[in-house]
Amino acid sequence: MVNPFEYLDGMDPVAVPLAALAAFDVGVLHAAARAAGEKCR
Repeated sequence: MVNPFEYLDGMDPVAVPLAALAAFDVGVLHAAARAAGEKCR
């Protein structure tokens, strides 16, 4: 897995984990919505 902190090393140390969590949450929600959509068909 690629370490996002290597690329975001100059950024605000608080913004980096928040951005990572936001991206992770979007990915989880997208996967859950897709799975739910397939179940409903």
